[in-house]
Amino acid sequence: MGKKNQYAGKSQYDGKNQYDGKNQYGKKNQYDGKRQYDGKRQYDGKNQYSKKDQYVGAPYNFVPITKNIYKRYQREQELPRHDKIDIKRYSGELTCRIDALTDIFIGGGKDVKQGEYSSFAQCMDGVPCIPGSSLKGLVRSNMQVLGFGAIAGDVEDYHIMYRQVGAAKSKVSRYYSDSILDVKPVVLGTDKKGKQIRTTVPKNVKAGYIKKEGSSYVIYPTEVDTIDRKQFGECNYYPVSEREVFRAKEEAESQGKENPFSFFEELGIQMQHDNHCRSCDFKIEIKKRRTHVKGPESPNYIPYMAEILYKLNGNRKVASVINIKPDGECPIGYKSGYVISTGQMREKKVFYIIPKLKAEGGITIPESDILSFKQDYENKKNKLHGPLKDTGLREKCRDFFALPKGDEAKPVFFVEQGGRIYFGYTPFLRIFYEHSIMHGVSKEQREYMKRNGDLKKPVLDYPSTILGYAADQSSYKSRVSFEDFRLQIPEGMELEQYLKTKQYGVEIIQGEPKLSSYWDYLVQDNTEHAMTYNEDDFELRGIKQYWLHEKVQKTGEVKNGDAASRFLPLKEGVSFEGKVRFKNLSEDELGLLIWSLSLETDSNQNIGRAKSFGYGRIDLSLEHLWLYDYGKMYGKSALSMDVFDKKTAEDINYFVGRYKDYMNQNYKKPNGQPNDIMKEKSIDAFSKMKDKNNMPKEKSIAYMSLDNRDYQNRKRPLHTVGQVLAQETPSDIEEGKKNAAGSNSG
Repeated sequence: MGKKNQYAGKSQYDGKNQYDGKNQYGKKNQYDGKRQYDGKRQYDGKNQYSKKDQYVGAPYNFVPITKNIYKRYQREQELPRHDKIDIKRYSGELTCRIDALTDIFIGGGKDVKQGEYSSFAQCMDGVPCIPGSSLKGLVRSNMQVLGFGAIAGDVEDYHIMYRQVGAAKSKVSRYYSDSILDVKPVVLGTDKKGKQIRTTVPKNVKAGYIKKEGSSYVIYPTEVDTIDRKQFGECNYYPVSEREVFRAKEEAESQGKENPFSFFEELGIQMQHDNHCRSCDFKIEIKKRRTHVKGPESPNYIPYMAEILYKLNGNRKVASVINIKPDGECPIGYKSGYVISTGQMREKKVFYIIPKLKAEGGITIPESDILSFKQDYENKKNKLHGPLKDTGLREKCRDFFALPKGDEAKPVFFVEQGGRIYFGYTPFLRIFYEHSIMHGVSKEQREYMKRNGDLKKPVLDYPSTILGYAADQSSYKSRVSFEDFRLQIPEGMELEQYLKTKQYGVEIIQGEPKLSSYWDYLVQDNTEHAMTYNEDDFELRGIKQYWLHEKVQKTGEVKNGDAASRFLPLKEGVSFEGKVRFKNLSEDELGLLIWSLSLETDSNQNIGRAKSFGYGRIDLSLEHLWLYDYGKMYGKSALSMDVFDKKTAEDINYFVGRYKDYMNQNYKKPNGQPNDIMKEKSIDAFSKMKDKNNMPKEKSIAYMSLDNRDYQNRKRPLHTVGQVLAQETPSDIEEGKKNAAGSNSG
């Protein structure tokens, strides 16, 4: 049946799960109106904001994903070989310099203890450096945009999970609460004064036990089919209010009887409310005709599940919950089952009793749903433990939400609907959106992925064939190598003069919206309902890129120090130098590599940690281009050590121009005519975001406030790159429509 008394024990956890998410993808947005923003949020209650709207912005934006992928090679057999030099192609090296225009930090990949500061990456001799792998990642990201590459392999395609408990009645919340869960209010009992104790129950949700069998996961039902189909629907578990537990305990004490809910004391479990609170500690407040019951919360709560014995009063009310007897005996009137209590809730604090497992009629969960669940867990697991400092308790928090291991059977809640199985460790479970992430890219991108079997076959675009790929059926080594770029220390100066000590260390919270934030990541062009991953025609906004900042931004006081990122950056003004070597590149490939390194004239880039706060703005310049002189290398004259042909800045620009000319002829317009790739939406937006002479005002690219609930209450998507740079912020959608005819900023 599972591990006995699992996860029971005293803990320190406040139930506040936080998640900062990961860079992913979205696409363009469309708005043409103008608005004045005065910082005062005013909401008119109609899912639309008045003209004096709250701020909507972020330190990042999105470069549209190219609809049509450009395949540089049609077959793997066409790829240049690595075991010989092709004299019709170009081999050599680029000498590059990186100047840090703001403070910069790139970690060395070493784990640091909680509360300590990460140090800058170092070469073998201890000199700080920008690792070649970091440069390769930057160049590959640039090349994907500039080379019209496929995003297959750069985006994990899975179904995002979400929860919409207590949200405003938007389209997605109605779908969650009404269509999938069927959430309804129910009565659990009465308090000491005879008033009803109410909660809400998702009537479509059942309880069961999840087990791993071979490589699959199976959900088995319980011995109880439903507790009260008329009021509770499919619900086959018993919700128990903690208020009822405390009241029953007080009554038992006053009558000299044993506590009927002794399980939490016997197992050392800390409830969501403080274990020692009394009925008189609960306060009732009435706000906006709604009753709110609040009691003293425990700062030491941690989610738990444990095997117990329970007794019913009638067919659906739990009268007693006790620990399993040491001799295994089950007292008369009691049944075996599990108690489970998940993440801390605000007011309606309940736990659930799940009847024992019925070892037949198991349901195998589709592999795709398991993969999506695993991805969701990986995305959030490092924040599940909240501010807990105890390592053991952190692991228990993570284990609570993980899939079962070995022969373990864990109580679980699930819904079967439309051929899908939604499951989790709370009745108000996170469900899958109808479509996966990659459904939001262009038809051409999706068809390309389908033809290539999700990377079972290689992607023969520029980024993959220049920088290498690893597919299930084949692989290809990169034709470009990046050495570590070493910090340049002027003669007469010491390394210590460049390093910041802990006294000058940086401490910030690097939180940002998750991919499930559809206001950020999806195109929104509807005044009535937000576009979500449930819609058949949703579009991702594009590839996320961070705005350039003139200087590093103040981060303010860090309230939750345990969630902070701590590091020791190098000061602005430092420089790094290194080489990029290449082999057997065609003329256009070399041009794209050079362009992906240095970008357009007057471009800056950002690299490393805390880009959203302005760290890591760099100028990457090409000092020299050296090409192998095959005549000197393989001529009949005496052996020569001078095998390079040094190229000028004009030659460097020549190769970039040759790539652009090549693509203008080969990356055709839909009508088959030659193109101007600089006018393509993706390259245009990308170039604008990297232009050092056109950086947005800081107030236009700051994070939205959580304290002022700017982010939580927003009903607007992020503005486009053009709108941000033009300082245009649409007032409301209707005004935007009126001005659309005279505006060209979108």
